[in-house]
Amino acid sequence: MIYFDPHFQLPQIHQADLTVDQDLGWNTVLSVSWLGAFGRELPNFIDTNLPTPVAVTYTVVNSNPSAFSALPNNAQYTSNLYGYAVNSAGKTSQGEILRPNGAYGAITDIVSNINTTYNALVVQVQHRLSHNIQFQSSYTWSHVLDFNENNTTFSNSSSVLDPRTFHLEYGNGNQNIPNRVIATAIINSPWKASGWKSYLVNGYELSPQLFGPERRSVLRRHYGQPDRACHLRILYRIRHRRQRQLYRHRRFVAHSRPPAQYVPTAQNHPP
Repeated sequence: MIYFDPHFQLPQIHQADLTVDQDLGWNTVLSVSWLGAFGRELPNFIDTNLPTPVAVTYTVVNSNPSAFSALPNNAQYTSNLYGYAVNSAGKTSQGEILRPNGAYGAITDIVSNINTTYNALVVQVQHRLSHNIQFQSSYTWSHVLDFNENNTTFSNSSSVLDPRTFHLEYGNGNQNIPNRVIATAIINSPWKASGWKSYLVNGYELSPQLFGPERRSVLRRHYGQPDRACHLRILYRIRHRRQRQLYRHRRFVAHSRPPAQYVPTAQNHPP
């Protein structure tokens, strides 16, 4: 069962930017910009027909010392489990999941309780085409904070880790990429041959492009999440204006860290 919460609000997105330009001469401009985007009342899905939670303790098992881990090896963390019934001894079982309303499974409430905040500082240098050279480079520092906004097209049964402690959802966003460098250029061949040689040597263009490094957020809220790949992407091509592209090369350098494992302890987790 899925229904809209009586207090559901239409989602809102507010955007703002401020840019200061400085002419450096030689057809080159330096720009410094602040960018902001603020999401308010974004949709979320919460299962309101969950059983009484059971506290489960997880133990960090990191077999690779060089792997990223938000918690030290053998550290323990306790979280709520909404699933199995609890007997008088406080132990969980693999029996039937006892929901408050046994006539239904998940009863999903579509609420609008997610807020997001994006702030970015962008420094850019742009050189307009002159003397057969054009280039643009920029560095972006940004930070995304939200309450675990979801990117689903359709509704799901529940999108929160623990409905009773929603504030724990707050943290770095899934789309958080703190650092981003982009550099592109177009270099035209300066020589001008005449006659039949012009078909062979004139009209060449070199287009180098550089993207990266990229590093997505680590440790989403309070459960382990590994580093995303830190990578540098280089692309350049040579083409002739009278012909198709002659040569294209892409270089992709990637480095990622394997995740640490979070293993529930046997005494507090159902077999």
